[in-house]
Amino acid sequence: MTFEDYCKFSVERYPSLYSADTWEHCKFLCAHQAFIVLGNGMEWKLTRGKNGYLYCWGDKPKAYGKVQYTGEKYKDYINAEIVFYNGGSVLRSDVPEGIPEFEEYLKSKHKSGDYDFVNDKDKYYMANANLVKGQSNFEYKAKRPYPNFSKRYSPAWEIEANLMAPDWRAEMLKHHEHWLDYYTNDPDPHCHVGKSKDYLERWSKLPVEQVQKDWSIPIWDGTNADECVAYLRSEYKEKCRSFCEETVNRLKI
Repeated sequence: MTFEDYCKFSVERYPSLYSADTWEHCKFLCAHQAFIVLGNGMEWKLTRGKNGYLYCWGDKPKAYGKVQYTGEKYKDYINAEIVFYNGGSVLRSDVPEGIPEFEEYLKSKHKSGDYDFVNDKDKYYMANANLVKGQSNFEYKAKRPYPNFSKRYSPAWEIEANLMAPDWRAEMLKHHEHWLDYYTNDPDPHCHVGKSKDYLERWSKLPVEQVQKDWSIPIWDGTNADECVAYLRSEYKEKCRSFCEETVNRLKI
């Protein structure tokens, strides 16, 4: 399966996750799922010992080089408004009349994770919460990656780069170059570090030495939570930047 086929198949199957304003942005979202997200159910498959590509467990991919996807439905989800309706992802234009619009159900919604739900008798109408707020899937993910910048869990480090199919390796390289630039040049990148007031409440109940050891914060003195959070953010940023730099260099063969 080529990377392009994987993206077309993914956008058609899960438009609420991968729909974007352009095809390149759709591919970015698919790449993020395949290359960064942990526990995505994907693994490498080789064709005659080379041309490795990623596929989801349970799928039946064809050998690399053979056409996997011939449909055109994925094009409907480019620059389109996607909602979940009655258990499936559909175009907003396909939802029957009488279903509450965004503004209406936002007044009395039930929140669950990244989504907003409304129950209209036996039908469910759900939209990605980021889209409701006017932020596209791409805008959200391009600056909020899943926290898996680790050699231990990255598919970029599971097989040798020369065993990857050229298009998959090229897209993996391109995707990690994006995150390398992000963690190098963004002055305030998204970091999975909590708020100082929450840490202060937790840490203040423990011996200083224990916090320093367990959290790897040598500068903690029992009160300087703001300084420590800034320290943790800086360490996290450098960890991600360093990982992306090593990965980019590994993929450049």
